[in-house]
Amino acid sequence: MKVAFTLCSNNYFAQALILGQSFLLHNPDYEFYVGLIDHKSDQINYEQFNIKVLPIAEIEPIILELAQKYNIVELNTAVKPHYFLHFIEKMGAKSILYFDPDIYVYKKLQALEMLLEVDDILLTPHILKPIPIDEKTPFENDFLNYGLYNLGFIALKTSENTIKMLNWWKDRTYQFGFHNLAKGFFVDQLWINLVPILFQKCKIINHPGYNMGPWNLHERFLTRASNNYCVNVDYELYFYHFSNFNPANKTNIHTVFNRYNFVNRPDLVNIYSEYSKLLTEFNFSELKQIPCFYMVWKQNVLLVKQKLAYSELPLKNKILKKIKKNIPDRLKELILNSIKS
Repeated sequence: MKVAFTLCSNNYFAQALILGQSFLLHNPDYEFYVGLIDHKSDQINYEQFNIKVLPIAEIEPIILELAQKYNIVELNTAVKPHYFLHFIEKMGAKSILYFDPDIYVYKKLQALEMLLEVDDILLTPHILKPIPIDEKTPFENDFLNYGLYNLGFIALKTSENTIKMLNWWKDRTYQFGFHNLAKGFFVDQLWINLVPILFQKCKIINHPGYNMGPWNLHERFLTRASNNYCVNVDYELYFYHFSNFNPANKTNIHTVFNRYNFVNRPDLVNIYSEYSKLLTEFNFSELKQIPCFYMVWKQNVLLVKQKLAYSELPLKNKILKKIKKNIPDRLKELILNSIKS
């Protein structure tokens, strides 16, 4: 059994559908899953394009504990190794590919399968060549902070070595999966710096057609022949990472990085225009407005705790007569049970 998957909350479901469609178009022999770090929403049709939706609550009993601890990005990334372990231990998957939802797949990924016949773990570095010193972003120090490898993609083959790595990784993402650069934490990604040192059979892919994205544009340029994109003329583009792309902004490629834009990188205009059109077709603007259940739940837990603590204060210490907050009925029981526990 071969599995590919992504992780997202409902606000990223448009991107996840686009990824799933593009992946299965070229790789129909895989099962594609969306790990939904959310509750299902009545606003979304989840039965599309042969994808399978696997909500986190179905495979992780302590999800509410994690939700109290993490913000939405931290939560989505913290559970990544748990999904890998679920596919291996509960479903018998032999090879598993993970992609961030804002990736688009352009080719069959048979070459990755061949690499996994030899190695257990496949990683793609953020960059393969030095970046000029010009006070623009990104620069090399960004990868010292955020990780040498981009965890928008990671592929694994089932083995004792891999399972050992996943359990090590999960222990750290569950306890220290914060975005706190001052303490050396960056969600799930920074830990992977250690994987080629601590674990065996880790392959670092140096082909520029895998995981091209805004962080490596200084070394990668697109051309198009027929219906295929090529990187630096000689390499096929297998998948592109549209990280931090806002289709409403017609100038900037990335919402943070400022090294390149659509004016000084005309080679990128077509590929981003095509992706932007897909986002519109998949109702990106509407879906991104859907709040994550776990974040709403966490906010209400805090309010309930504050209300209970306030109710227990002596009358002389109370400034307000009561704290008003209407909490949706479906959240009340979960909140009260979590406080009691």
